[in-house]
Amino acid sequence: MIARINWLALTVLLLASLSSCSLTSTQPQSTVTKEQFDHSDVSQISNWQLKGKLGFKTESAGGSASIQWIQRKDDYQISLRGPFSTGSATIVGNQQMAELKTGDQVFRQPPEQLLFGLTGLSIPVTQLQHWLKGLPMKGEPKATAVEHNADGTMARFTQDQWQISLSNYQKTDAGKLPKKIVGQKDNVNFKFVISHWTAGL
Repeated sequence: MIARINWLALTVLLLASLSSCSLTSTQPQSTVTKEQFDHSDVSQISNWQLKGKLGFKTESAGGSASIQWIQRKDDYQISLRGPFSTGSATIVGNQQMAELKTGDQVFRQPPEQLLFGLTGLSIPVTQLQHWLKGLPMKGEPKATAVEHNADGTMARFTQDQWQISLSNYQKTDAGKLPKKIVGQKDNVNFKFVISHWTAGL
């Protein structure tokens, strides 16, 4: 009689154990990989403003300047204050043409030529608009050697022979935006240190 009770108790315990395992089992948790990270919020920012410092160095020159960049879709206004002959300069333009105002002088050229004449930096301004947001520009030339941070944000990539490094991301309503952008190509380099980001103007 005692043996029958023990077997009965053992069977009840076994069934309870199996039932408990069934109730507590869960489906495997899916994780978002770095490659799947969604940059859509940041990439869709078309109106933004930043303030900070721009440092640059070439084979023959170097310096730094305070910068304020206002972007409204394809149109931008870049204000620089630093070691220029007049102390300040403003570039207003779009992807095709830009106007540089420095002192009483006005120059009209493609934006890359204006920036080169001012700083000696041959930076593709159109691509720079994307790099500042922590993204390579879509299309050609494609970005290579792409690396991500643990949270999926861009850490570095190479585009148009420029090696771009991004760090010190900050959270905004539009997503995470970098506060430090460093670019190097041959013996030319630049560094943006952004003190303030405003997205969605």
